[in-house]
Amino acid sequence: LGGIHFKDICATEIAEIIKENHTLTEIDLNENKISFDGMKLIVNALKNNTNLKTINLNTNEIGDEGTKFFAE
Repeated sequence: LGGIHFKDICATEIAEIIKENHTLTEIDLNENKISFDGMKLIVNALKNNTNLKTINLNTNEIGDEGTKFFAE
């Protein structure tokens, strides 16, 4: 899914996939222009998925606030 540039339009759907798909072990979301708002949806979904080990969020627009939110 990297490089699609879907912005936050698909963040809700991606969050649902992460939340419900417990066989998913990695996901590449780099270069999608995800903002802090989209990041919040994804981080909340990660709380329900303990199998996802790798998530690539390189080159998005989450900013310092999103980085801190993700780290918590």
